[in-house]
Amino acid sequence: MIQSDMPANPYVLLTPGPLSTTPTVKEVMLRDWCTWDTEYNDIVQDIRRRLVELATVHHRAAYTSVLMQGSGTFCVEAALGTAIPADGKVLVVANGAYGERMATIAGRLRIPHGVLQSLTSPSCIAKPRRAYSIHWKRLRLLSEKAVAASLSMQ
Repeated sequence: MIQSDMPANPYVLLTPGPLSTTPTVKEVMLRDWCTWDTEYNDIVQDIRRRLVELATVHHRAAYTSVLMQGSGTFCVEAALGTAIPADGKVLVVANGAYGERMATIAGRLRIPHGVLQSLTSPSCIAKPRRAYSIHWKRLRLLSEKAVAASLSMQ
């Protein structure tokens, strides 16, 4: 099937996930990719290498990236459940349901966490001036603590 044979999709799906797919992506998906094909593995390795380059500045050889297949929530749960050390803590900057879900996941994984509501969260929109003031006070405190912790680690 070529792109011109595909029906136009008049719907905009508002459910989570990449459900609305462009015709060009659908056309590429018509090809079967096998994990034992050299071309497929070259593409995957290039993506992994580029992600490490994007995420690191020094000692790139000491890092790798793992491509996760699943929903965004699945990937967040995988990252929180594996990347946070036993004595670690997480700060979730939440601007809605997705951030709140991250905090819920951290809680279920018994990871100590805090939630910082962003300026666009519903609770901040209801009382903007107060929320703005609280937001910047919290951010300043967090920044000062992060700088102090960073200096003490050097």
